Order: sequence, then C-alpha cells, then structure tokens
Amino acid sequence: MKRVWITRTEPGASQLGSHLAKAGFLPLVAPAVKIQSVDGSPPTESIDCWTFLSVHAVLSAMEMGWNSFGTCVAIGPATQNALRQYTASTLVPDEHTSEGLFELLQNKLKSGSRICLVAGKNGRKDLEVWLSDVGFDVVRWPVYERMQQPVQVDASKLHAVIASSAFVLPVILDTLRQQHLIWHNHPPLVVPSERIAGHARELGFRNVLVSEGASNSAVRSTLENQI
Repeated sequence: MKRVWITRTEPGASQLGSHLAKAGFLPLVAPAVKIQSVDGSPPTESIDCWTFLSVHAVLSAMEMGWNSFGTCVAIGPATQNALRQYTASTLVPDEHTSEGLFELLQNKLKSGSRICLVAGKNGRKDLEVWLSDVGFDVVRWPVYERMQQPVQVDASKLHAVIASSAFVLPVILDTLRQQHLIWHNHPPLVVPSERIAGHARELGFRNVLVSEGASNSAVRSTLENQI
C-alpha cells in the first residue's frame, strides 16, 4: 500500500484520509497547520454578497454570530456543504480558486455591490484587489488564523505528501530536511493549483503534481494516476 502524508487542517484531513483509505492507500493524517479563533464580530454594514473562502471561514463565522441573509458564495463544494445547514442556496464557481470566484462574482453581481470576503487572517489578498479594481465595494472579515505546527512523521517511507496551501510548505520542507533527505529522495508533493505549485518549486520542491482542485476525489485521482 502507498503511504500518503495528509498535511491539511482538520476536519478535512481525516475526511480525506478516510476517502483515500477506501481507495487502497495508507493515509498518515498529521496536520501541519492548525486553526485558531480570532476576536471579532460580523460587519454591521449592509452586505449584498457573503463570499466564504474556506470551510473554516463558515464554521468560524457561525461561532461569531453570523446569520444567513443575502446572497452566499462558496469557493468550492466542501465550503458549500458547510453552508447548507445555514442557507438554502449557495453559488459555487466552476473553478474552485480565487480566480474562479472573481469570474463568478463579476458575472452575477452588479458593479458597486458590497461583497464581504469571509476568510482567514493574513490570507491572500488578490481577490479583494481584483474586485475593488472593477468597482465592487469589498469588506474583508477575518474570522480565524492559521498557525503552522511541527509534526513527527517518517518521511523516508512516504509515497506522496498532500498540501492544500502554500502556507504549509515550509513545515513540510523542514520535516524533510530534519530527516536529511536529499532532494531526489523527496516524495512527490500534491497541490491543488498551479499557483501553489509555483510556490513549492520556488522553495526547491522538485516533484510537484497538480490535482484538479482540492476535493477528495481530485486528490485521489492524481494519486491513482501519477504516483
């Protein structure tokens, strides 16, 4: 069986692990990032569209007292599923990235609409800039913070490493270096986008595979076809 290190945060890490185990892989669920709550409350101004950039954004917003009203947009299926118990209708872009969200919001909303981006603290700001540049009124609501955390894994026995963001790459790299693995012995790194793949290559990762998004099925397909 092929051993795969899953570095993403919970509960997604365990969900992916269960999915891969059923497909015949041996998952090692060892998140290299944890989620920490931040103080805050929902924006008080009127919002035309609430745009959630992750499952953690949904869960943290609920903890802060957000109520379902207005149009809701989710970056991908997992975030949409998290929203279903709070709102009946959620839009999802065809491409589950910031670029896909930008295209969807441009097509569905009138210029000048007020959009609230519900996201992590210190996250990527590209979407906010793009929307502002084409005339939208953008409010950013940070509802959680990602924290890197060291892990103990035997990297020499891995057939692949799953990373869902650029934020986790330094922890993965440190883990490999601490075990004195030379570059050509690094296990393949699976990431959900070319943007993250670019960051990985800049850090020195040699074997980077890009799945068609971050969904469990997309990751499994990449492992089955390329590992």
